[in-house]
Amino acid sequence: MFRCFLPLLFIFAGLLNLHAQERPVVVADVDFNNSVGNYRWNNVTVKLRAIENPDPKAYNEKYVDNVGIRVTLGYLIDRRENTFYFLQSEATIATLEVNQDKLLAFWIPYDIVERGDLANEPDYWIIELTVDGKAVPMDKPNTSSSISDLAAAQNFLNRANSEASKTEGILVPYYLSPYAPVDRSPPAFIRKEPK
Repeated sequence: MFRCFLPLLFIFAGLLNLHAQERPVVVADVDFNNSVGNYRWNNVTVKLRAIENPDPKAYNEKYVDNVGIRVTLGYLIDRRENTFYFLQSEATIATLEVNQDKLLAFWIPYDIVERGDLANEPDYWIIELTVDGKAVPMDKPNTSSSISDLAAAQNFLNRANSEASKTEGILVPYYLSPYAPVDRSPPAFIRKEPK
């Protein structure tokens, strides 16, 4: 779903003050929690807000459908060797109501955090969004402060995309974790199970 996000020309177009209608869904907030709950897993919570339905033929114009999210985290393990530990996870939300925030969490198992002595917040992170498979241009809230420009984002995602397969399945959305949703009214995720 997300391999179409490159080239990053579209990803950082949001930094050029695009109009809201060009970003039907935005990242309203990103937060990192350390060892919360009974199992002591770490998480990243992402607050999404639907701004406007881009589809003039939508079933209901007050809802944005088929919203994809991909979270990419990069922990700098060895600064001298420029070695990273990358984690990626993605999910699809069936629908988001316009002007209503939805909070969702992705979790890292405690043993992984302890083994790697991972910091509460990774050194680098990017949140990518799609609507109906089309990339949503990003704005500054989609990235960590350490990603300052297009070149840095390009380098980070290129490297993460080539190395994150080694850790596939470690960072998981809440419905694959032992945790309940962080929002009392969680997003309606599209969960495709094998037949």
